[in-house]
Amino acid sequence: MRELLDIVAAFDELAGLGKPAALATVVGVEGSAYRSPGARMLISEDGRTWGGVSGGCLERDVMQRALGVIASGIPMLHRYDTADDEHLATGVSTGCGGVVHILIQRVTADAPGVIPLMASVVRDRRTLNLATISRASGAWMNLVGSMHVWHGLPAHEH
Repeated sequence: MRELLDIVAAFDELAGLGKPAALATVVGVEGSAYRSPGARMLISEDGRTWGGVSGGCLERDVMQRALGVIASGIPMLHRYDTADDEHLATGVSTGCGGVVHILIQRVTADAPGVIPLMASVVRDRRTLNLATISRASGAWMNLVGSMHVWHGLPAHEH
């Protein structure tokens, strides 16, 4: 919960200053990985980060990619695989033999994405299920990052 609070507070501060950011989300894992789907990291345009998407080994590369997403506004899905020689050569590795899929989206005060939902989960102590379109092609590309939410029960009822 602390990580969600940190991300929401940082986003609120950045949005209040009119600064864009990027939200990186683990959307898929194959095999072993440090973090599960739903893990998130907020990245500011000056490279500050809150939260995390791995045990620390992917964050630098995710941050670099996020800066491009902040500049372009175009979301991206990136696949990290320890068996991929390109990642091993650059020192980027999941460290535990798994594959991690990370969606990176630009977030602003006018287009906050999932961040208000994160705030409501913490504030209302409720669960939710969130489906996010993380990949598409052709005419469907504009749907990447679109979300559908199913609200759950208050946390104390589980």
